[in-house]
Amino acid sequence: LFDIVANKRNGLDVDKFDYIRRDSHMIGDQGNISLQRLLGSARVIQNQICYNIKDANQIFEICATRFRLHKTIYNHKTAKAIEYMIIDGLLAADPFMKIADRVFDAKKMVHLTDNIRAEIEQSEDPELAPARAIFNRIITRDLYRCAEWKTISWHDHGFFTNNVTPERIVAEAKKMPRDQLHGDQEMMDALATLAPQHIIVDFSPMHYGMKEKNPMENVRFYSKREPNKCAKAEHGDYSTLMPAVFGEVLMRVYVKDDIFYSLAQIGYRAV
Repeated sequence: LFDIVANKRNGLDVDKFDYIRRDSHMIGDQGNISLQRLLGSARVIQNQICYNIKDANQIFEICATRFRLHKTIYNHKTAKAIEYMIIDGLLAADPFMKIADRVFDAKKMVHLTDNIRAEIEQSEDPELAPARAIFNRIITRDLYRCAEWKTISWHDHGFFTNNVTPERIVAEAKKMPRDQLHGDQEMMDALATLAPQHIIVDFSPMHYGMKEKNPMENVRFYSKREPNKCAKAEHGDYSTLMPAVFGEVLMRVYVKDDIFYSLAQIGYRAV
C-alpha cells in the first residue's frame, strides 16, 4: 500500500503520476507517457510493484519529466518570488489572525483554505496593513527580485548552504568602501538600513526522483518470458542516452526591495 501512495523505493507512486499528468497537460505538454498502459501492466512481484520491461523507456521518461517540471515550472524564478511573498504575507498576518494556531482546532482547521488571502486583502484592520501591502505587491507585479543565481552540483549543496547566507551577504556588502557609491545618497541610505531580513537565499534541489541517484536502479521489471520474476533493467533495455548526473541544486538570491538589488549583488560576489 505504501508503494502505491508514497513509494520510497523508487519514487514512482500515484501522487507523482497524478501531478505529472495534470501539470504537463496544464502547460500544453502532452508528451508520450501512457499512464494507463503502465498501470494496466503493473504487477506485484516479491512484494514490490514491477513493470513490463517493454515500458522501461516510459518509466525513465516519467522521471525525466519530473525533473523538467521542477526546473522550468515549480522553481521558476517568478513562481518562487511569489511563493516567498505569500509566506511573508501570512507571517505578517499571523500574530493577529492566529493562522498557525488553527491547526490545533479541528473546526477552524477545516475552514483554513486559500481564502485566507482574500480575508486579509478584504480586511480594513490596520494591524493587517503590512500583510495587505505584500499581497498588493503581488497583484501589481512589484515582486521580490532575483539578484543572483547559480546552478550547483548536488554534492556542493552543503557547502553553499553553510557559506552563502543573508548574514554573510549583508556583512560583505557593508564592507564596501563608501567611495564606490559615488555620493549616491539613496544607495548610502540603503546600505545603512540593509539587514539579513531584506535578503532571501533560496536553494531548490531538483532531481529525477531519487536525489542524486538514477531512479531506474531501484525499479524492477518483468518480461513476457518470465512474468513472475522481477529484475533490474540491464544496459540496453532502455535508452543509453543518459544524463551524467541525476540531481542538481539551483541557488537564487532574492531581494525584497529593488533598492537593495545592487548591494545584494556586491555582497554575494564578495562571498
